[in-house]
Amino acid sequence: MTIGTVNIAYTIDCNAVLPCYVSVKSMLAHTKTKVDVYIVSDSPLPNKDRATLETLRSENANIEFITIDGTLFNNFPIGGETANAEIPLATYYRLYFPVCFSFDKIIYVDADTMFTDDIALLWQIDLNDSLVAGVPDKKEMQERRKNELGLNRDEQYINAGVQVMNLWEMRKAGLFQQCRQVVNNQRERIIYHDQDLLNLLCRGRIKILPYRWNLLADYLLKEPKEGDDKTRLLKDAQAHPAIIHFAGAIKPWQDRCWHPYQRKWRKYLSDSPYFVSDRTLKERLALIIRGYFYYFCLGPSPYSRPRE
Repeated sequence: MTIGTVNIAYTIDCNAVLPCYVSVKSMLAHTKTKVDVYIVSDSPLPNKDRATLETLRSENANIEFITIDGTLFNNFPIGGETANAEIPLATYYRLYFPVCFSFDKIIYVDADTMFTDDIALLWQIDLNDSLVAGVPDKKEMQERRKNELGLNRDEQYINAGVQVMNLWEMRKAGLFQQCRQVVNNQRERIIYHDQDLLNLLCRGRIKILPYRWNLLADYLLKEPKEGDDKTRLLKDAQAHPAIIHFAGAIKPWQDRCWHPYQRKWRKYLSDSPYFVSDRTLKERLALIIRGYFYYFCLGPSPYSRPRE
């Protein structure tokens, strides 16, 4: 099978350049396939940040910067009227991909991710007439959002952090135009931003990906129950993850993060201009002591579990 060029996109603002750099770098470290990486924002990135991302260009990797008109999303729910006031408007920009790109397929990835396998394997997944492919969100989120969005229990609600998008079918369905209509007419229902819109408007045409392609902390640290139909897939994802997604408030670039893949994430950052290695011995010891305090006084956090 001829793979061709893999299209992958990130939607960021200037605050997400650092994690985007790590995500792209980790992705390129695990593939030999030709990749076109699109960095989408609503204004040009600072020259220093742009230059840093451009250092990732190679014979097999092209980095292209796309600027879209952010005012197209001025009416979209953001800030205090949503579940997370810190999520920037840029999260909606992926919904514009069917309009701003002329090709028929793209992989969207959140910036707070790290690759541990070849993206070409994800690219080869056949979408058929599905509008999008993604990994189901955690159980509690699925149950809550299905109920509030009016989805049936047997319908899918995926996490939008990693998705394979069928731009051809999305264009035919007028997905972006439908998004604007929902925002205008049912605004109060959209509290999880683009993820709610995506699941609502793609209902019945969502393909489910294996957990390993968007390994949330809930899946990484969950102990599979015997007899659960999903046990095998979950165990496989934990043993052989493909994309680690650092979703949630604690991020790997923060000192308080105890995610089991934080060290590996920081290794990708270590030779970049963003890496800061001037911590004093006193500061390093303070971090170690704090870690032991959390472990022995507050109990072991699941994020401190060592990886074999």
